[in-house]
Amino acid sequence: MGEEICEVCGYRSQLGGVEKRPIFPREIIEQAGITRWQVISICSNCQAELNKWYALKVAAMAYDAGMQRFSYKTSGQMVEEYQAAFDSFTGYKKRRSQENRPG
Repeated sequence: MGEEICEVCGYRSQLGGVEKRPIFPREIIEQAGITRWQVISICSNCQAELNKWYALKVAAMAYDAGMQRFSYKTSGQMVEEYQAAFDSFTGYKKRRSQENRPG
């Protein structure tokens, strides 16, 4: 096994601490009927952070002001929401990484 690098934080491991995972949860991939999805190498710490990020940023329901009630989002809307949350997470991690660099 060669060196594995987390694509989110840059963590390097030769001991299997980095896994290839889809950026969307599997249930969303299945519901949306996605046949090709983006896979990243991600460490367990970033995966745990990403799961928490999704829990805070992605909602399965939206309020419809015209109907004055909540309704479930379509699978396409959920894919868009997960993609936006993933993009904001990776942007956040890059900014944090740059802030913590010496010099």
